[in-house]
Amino acid sequence: MKAVLRRISLGWLGLVVALSGLCILLAQGSGGPLPWLAASGSEAGADALAEVLQDTQPLPLDSYQRIWQHSLLSTSRTADVLVAAAPEMMPSAPPPQLDGFTLMGTLTDGQVRLAFVRDDTGHALTLRQGQTLPNGWLLSSVDTTEISFTLNGDRQTLTLQRPHIPGLNGPSNESP
Repeated sequence: MKAVLRRISLGWLGLVVALSGLCILLAQGSGGPLPWLAASGSEAGADALAEVLQDTQPLPLDSYQRIWQHSLLSTSRTADVLVAAAPEMMPSAPPPQLDGFTLMGTLTDGQVRLAFVRDDTGHALTLRQGQTLPNGWLLSSVDTTEISFTLNGDRQTLTLQRPHIPGLNGPSNESP
């Protein structure tokens, strides 16, 4: 057991001696300042650089085609697909529908008229009368059970859907 501890201690002692020697060498200046090249602030260097740059012609973009078509890191990458610009909306095209929107509730209190709407993705919107939906429809009126939107003279209405719960809406004709 003592022999093992002695070997470990000698190993650590050797490491300490080696690191101490390295510290002494660094303190005496070994590994000192690196010999950097002098800065070329002279006119001759700037003129030579200007001459070289004048002789070179800019390369056309087609010469770089291979670089942006083939990735260096991913072998499965393909060239980017060019997407044509979307055509402008024709004035005769029908306005977007409100089929994806559901009226969840309204709040009418004096001057405040709010509508709580949910789109088909489940995103909830709170609109004041006079605000517009992201698709352009303007909330023109808010009533307790329905709201109306207008867009380019067209008008659409969303009505509050009340769920039918059996047994709570009055007596039923069903026999037990």
